[in-house]
Amino acid sequence: MATISDVAKLAGLSVGTVSRVFNNRGYISEEARTKVLEASKALGYYPSEVARSLQRMYTNVIGVIVPYISHPFFAALVQALEQECWGRGYRAMLCTSNHETAKEREYAEMLTRNKVDGIVVCSRTQEVQHYIDTKLPIVSIERTITSSIPAIVSDNEEGGIIAADALLDRGCIHPAIIGWKPDVDAAHMLSPLRGEAFVRRCRERGVEVNVIDIPSETDENTTEIIAQKLTSRPELDGIFATGDVYASCAATACERILGRRIPEDIQIVGYDNTDIAVYCGLSCVAQPIEKLAKYAISTLANMISGEVAPSRIVLPVSFIERRSTRKI
Repeated sequence: MATISDVAKLAGLSVGTVSRVFNNRGYISEEARTKVLEASKALGYYPSEVARSLQRMYTNVIGVIVPYISHPFFAALVQALEQECWGRGYRAMLCTSNHETAKEREYAEMLTRNKVDGIVVCSRTQEVQHYIDTKLPIVSIERTITSSIPAIVSDNEEGGIIAADALLDRGCIHPAIIGWKPDVDAAHMLSPLRGEAFVRRCRERGVEVNVIDIPSETDENTTEIIAQKLTSRPELDGIFATGDVYASCAATACERILGRRIPEDIQIVGYDNTDIAVYCGLSCVAQPIEKLAKYAISTLANMISGEVAPSRIVLPVSFIERRSTRKI
């Protein structure tokens, strides 16, 4: 079995230089780096990750906790986070909590025990004390936990305003909102801000909003439930769905069950701009998912290096027009 000394001998370099290449420490010329990597490959020698972790006191592993990956937004976010981790020399360890506080707590403890370098969390549970107690660097996405845990968020309030203007500017006078619950704490769970802003903007423009209460966008009967709710509201001519899944269910309910044409009879604006919006041709407010991931990992990397991170980074959203709204 080859050793680091064998690699140094074949590369014609010192053991110290080879060690610096493997640990990415100190100045290393490109020529020396190439020689070491070629010699390592030729000998089949790869340094032990465990040994390197013990030596450097970090693991190059970042824990990622999300509610689930079956949802298009979290699937896209996890993919973007993994790519950002990889590009910065980290590996991502994925944990899915299914909205369960106990699972989130256990995952946070497990990641701490396994000495990951930091955690990116997309918590949707109400109790987050376990993150506050964790000594690791933590970054939150689309959720405010405490001022000591940086939050990377999109401008949900502006997103609601954009959605309202998109429908009203295209002639809607009887808009509805799906997927928003007025009693949810928007101070920490930031997505309700988009609903609050939508309703406020419509009222500023002299239009009242119908709030359609839907239990869950992941329920297998969501489409049928939306169709039932819309049956008693034939006057509705616009829908703002606070997520792309809600929007796709609304589009299916209108076209396939109720026979309402989109966008001639009713217009729909979704939120997120995930693959489902593209496939269904949904106009939507686009969250900058790749930028959320980029800023989350870069912020976490800076914290791991001992730098002070801003308490919140707010990223802009934009409107993407597709077939579900009329062209102005």
